Amino acid sequence: MVGLGGLGLASQRIHVDRARSIDNVRYIVGYPNPSLVDVDSRFDQLRSLGVEYIVLEGGSSIGGLRVLGKGYRSVVILVEAGGRLAAAKIRRADSTRDSLVYEARMLRLANTVSVGPILYGFTDDVILMEYVCGSNILEWISHEDDVSRIHGMVRILLEQAYRLDRMGLDHGELSRAERHILVRSSDEPVIIDFESASVDRKPRNLTSIVQYIAFRIPYITGRRIVEADRVRLIDDLRRYKQSISDESFYRILEDLKLTR
Repeated sequence: MVGLGGLGLASQRIHVDRARSIDNVRYIVGYPNPSLVDVDSRFDQLRSLGVEYIVLEGGSSIGGLRVLGKGYRSVVILVEAGGRLAAAKIRRADSTRDSLVYEARMLRLANTVSVGPILYGFTDDVILMEYVCGSNILEWISHEDDVSRIHGMVRILLEQAYRLDRMGLDHGELSRAERHILVRSSDEPVIIDFESASVDRKPRNLTSIVQYIAFRIPYITGRRIVEADRVRLIDDLRRYKQSISDESFYRILEDLKLTR
C-alpha cells in the first residue's frame, strides 16, 4: 500500500480500483479503524453500485483528505457513478448499526413522496444517493436577506414535512434542523439523514420544523423570520398532532403567514 504523496497525484479524482491500494483512502473507507472491517469488501460494494471514481472534496477532512461529511455512524464521500456526481454514505467501522440497509429503506420510502436525496442503490455498508450541494438551513437563513425567499423555502420545507407525516414516517431528528436539512442554491430544502427514521412512532416532522423555525431560529440568531401569534400557533400545533389533515396543516400555514 502507498500514500497519496507517494503516487504524486495532482488530481483528487481517483479511480476506485486505484483507490483501494492507497492507504489514506483505505483509512477513509474503513474509518476510524480499517482493521475492524473488510475494507476490500467495501470497495467491492462501491464498485457493485456503479462507483467509478472517488472525489476527495468536501467540507470535512479525514487524515488530511477532504470528505463531504463525518458523523457518529458514517462517513459521506463524493463519488462519480455513471458519469454523474453522487454521495456515498459508508458505515463507520465502529458504528453501533450492523448495516445501512434500514436507513436506505427509510430513504426509499421518503422518496416515494418526493422527500430526501434520491436513492440510487445500497448494500450493507454503503448507500449511494443524490449529491446535494447546499448549505445547512441555519447558515442559509443567516446569510439570506430576502425574506420572500426565506418564506418560499420554509413553505416548501413544511410541505415536505407534511407529506412525511401523512405517510406515517417520522424522521426523528428534525428538532436539530441545522444537522439534517440542506438548502440548495435554488432555495430548495432537502431533508437528509434518515438513520433514525421510523414508521412505528407518531410522526412529528412538521411540528419539529415549525418549532425550530418559529422559536429556535430567533433564539440562535436574534432574528425572527416568521411572524406568528405564539399562543395561537402552539394551540394549532397541538390540534395538528391530534389530527394530521389538510385543514390543520393549512391553519398552521395561515398562522405563519405562508399561504399563497
